[in-house]
Amino acid sequence: MTDLNAKPSVAQWEVNDLNDLSPRVKKELVSNYLLANPSFLIDNPDLLVQIQVQMQHNGVVSLTQIQAAQSREKIQLLKSQLEALVHNARKNEVIYKTYADLNLALVNTTSIVEVELCLHTHLVGTLRLESVRLVLLNNDNTQHAPLSEIQQRSLFDKKLARQPFYFGRVGNIEKGALFPKAEAESVALVLLNEHDTSTQNTLRSDKPANMGLLAIASKDPLHFQPEMDTVLLNYLRKNLNHHLIRLR
Repeated sequence: MTDLNAKPSVAQWEVNDLNDLSPRVKKELVSNYLLANPSFLIDNPDLLVQIQVQMQHNGVVSLTQIQAAQSREKIQLLKSQLEALVHNARKNEVIYKTYADLNLALVNTTSIVEVELCLHTHLVGTLRLESVRLVLLNNDNTQHAPLSEIQQRSLFDKKLARQPFYFGRVGNIEKGALFPKAEAESVALVLLNEHDTSTQNTLRSDKPANMGLLAIASKDPLHFQPEMDTVLLNYLRKNLNHHLIRLR
């Protein structure tokens, strides 16, 4: 019994039969034959030069020229990918070194003002971020004006209610409170807190008490994104928690 779904090979057709087929069927037959006989062009190398193809931009070229052009494109793509990997590796090395230097520099700080200066020097001066702001609750030693109750609720009860980090865009209320003069297209918010060590006769809460937050702004809308890694910032967060308790 003949299989009606079987695809005929080129050898099964006469030339006149091929001429009667539609271009789509002809293309399928030739493709199937070449795939079933991968050594065909190797056994007939003269065809690579003889077969001429009309290209939109390069005119008539041979299969050999097309293959060479495709090889050049692949090499250029691989070269671009390698350059991007090297660039990212160097960028990551600078970021890692900057955070390492920043954490070491915090050890020698003797005041909240010095902590703020240290953060600005490394994050803005070295990493070229737009702005950095250290927001401390119930502390008069900071250089900035305190947050209003509405601003605190917007930041601590919404952006940082479930996790100690927020990455992305912020609304006008948050932007006006944290970066009134900076171009903050994307931000990183880092919650700073401590465990309650009170010895008074009150119920001790397992929830850490908020000390404030670290806010970092970038001009690039895509610089701080929700899926970004938090390893370096988390280490900085813990380090800041320690030194802020030490200095208050």
